[in-house]
Amino acid sequence: MNEGRFPVFVKPHSEAKLFNGQVFEHQADLRRLLAARPGFPAITGDLQVLAQTPIHFVSEWRTFVIQTKVIGASFYKGDPLIFPNGKFIHDTVAAFENAPAGYSADFGVTDEGHTVLIEINDGYSLGHGGLTSTQYAELLHARWTEICAA
Repeated sequence: MNEGRFPVFVKPHSEAKLFNGQVFEHQADLRRLLAARPGFPAITGDLQVLAQTPIHFVSEWRTFVIQTKVIGASFYKGDPLIFPNGKFIHDTVAAFENAPAGYSADFGVTDEGHTVLIEINDGYSLGHGGLTSTQYAELLHARWTEICAA
């Protein structure tokens, strides 16, 4: 990788939990990622990754979705008084083809005021994130029922 391409945000392409997405400032940082780590599988130099220019978020939120309905939103980083664009959230959820029955979608507001989708997380492995116990149970039930039917 060309040294002039830093900083760069990198996360695994297919093996989502192999390592956390993170910003690398230098080539040496990427080399350290390949070093053996106790309790983690080895990362090889041919691992496919997603890489992009880092985005600066001023606010980050997690939304919770059952089928195509947003049932809750929870602030988790930055300024809690800056909320993502609701229309963008609804449009994104509506456009998600073959979405799981229950999932979360994380959205951020950039320092330029744009709302962007950060990531999607499967509903079977989410924490409650501020949902009521009933909402959380409904989300887990929707996703678990779908998994068991497959």
